[in-house]
Amino acid sequence: MSADSLPHESSTVQVKQCSQCKEIKSLDLFYRRKDGKFGRNNKCKACDLRRLLEWRLAHPQAAKAIKDRYVSRNRDKVKASKKRYVELHPEARLASIEKYRETDRQKCREYRKTHKKEMRAMFLAWAAKNPHRMIALANKRRARMKGATIGDQSAVIEFYRTVRTSKRLKCHWCGKLVPKKERCVDHIVPLAKNGAHAVDNLCCACDTCNSEKHAQSAEYFIKRKGLQKHLVGL
Repeated sequence: MSADSLPHESSTVQVKQCSQCKEIKSLDLFYRRKDGKFGRNNKCKACDLRRLLEWRLAHPQAAKAIKDRYVSRNRDKVKASKKRYVELHPEARLASIEKYRETDRQKCREYRKTHKKEMRAMFLAWAAKNPHRMIALANKRRARMKGATIGDQSAVIEFYRTVRTSKRLKCHWCGKLVPKKERCVDHIVPLAKNGAHAVDNLCCACDTCNSEKHAQSAEYFIKRKGLQKHLVGL
């Protein structure tokens, strides 16, 4: 099909000629543009993308400034987009991790050595905003040192957050309401007795029950304290 044989604007059209590569393509391969012919851009998507990549390579600083400005104004949108991409492309995330391990890990280690004060300040600021994650990471480290099974960490971290922020929670062992400042996350089957560090093996406990139970089995602790069983199977 030649450009001369294309239908007029007034009729229904399905194709258009790109002004860059001169190829006749489907309208779906052109970005929408109100003042463009047939309501589409003059260049096809492939040519637009090629032109954009060439501009970025020629003007790296300007491209970075535009990107940083957009990210600073749309943090939630960018975060949601990244999360959605990771969910749809898990293999790309794995490839990115492998690339980091091969090329960037040494650079990060060198940066940490030369910027210790800045890194510590960033860590303390992050820890202050995410206390539940700090506790979860500490317990994960303890579980790994004991050789325990590690469950889904995103679910574990969410459990710690729920225990910390929920308005009303009862102790798993004694059944009493526990104030926020006195709540602990306890392993039902202790790590010392091959219990898993996973959501199915976690519960909310008060300070008293948590410290008294320590590494005792659930059955022994309930029998010794004369407590009721709050979960089926204990």
